[in-house]
Amino acid sequence: MEYTLKHLPQSMANGYHLWAIPYVRLMRKSPLAEKLMYPIAYHRAREIAYQMGYLEKGSMRGKICRAILEPICLFLGLFTKEHKYQELWRNA
Repeated sequence: MEYTLKHLPQSMANGYHLWAIPYVRLMRKSPLAEKLMYPIAYHRAREIAYQMGYLEKGSMRGKICRAILEPICLFLGLFTKEHKYQELWRNA
């Protein structure tokens, strides 16, 4: 969250929330959906931790995930409003 707030535009977060909020709901019901997302989230998180100085080594897979997915989120965010991710915890 710290990295997003400091380094990514709000439109990118909006685009991410557009697909991620429904996907989190899907993962709660589907172990397969969770297994598919885990490596993407893991490697992206490791790369961001490296960029922030928390890890000494980055992740090539994380760099690739970011290079592909972040522009998609930015593009989607240009056409959507802000989504409140906190709603995921209301009916968890």
